[in-house]
Amino acid sequence: MAGIGLTQWMGWWWADPVAALLIVPYVAWEAFEATKDARSVEPEEADATADA
Repeated sequence: MAGIGLTQWMGWWWADPVAALLIVPYVAWEAFEATKDARSVEPEEADATADA
C-alpha cells in the first residue's frame, strides 16, 4: 500500500514496483516454511486429522 500511496501522492512511478520487490523475500520464506511443514506431516497423521 505504501508503494501505491507514494505513486499517487508524489508521482513516483517506481515506488509500487520497488515495494513489490521488497515483499518477495518474505513471500518466498513463508512458502519455504509452509512446504517444510507440509512435508513433515506423516500421511497417517493427515488422515486422522481429516477424519476428526
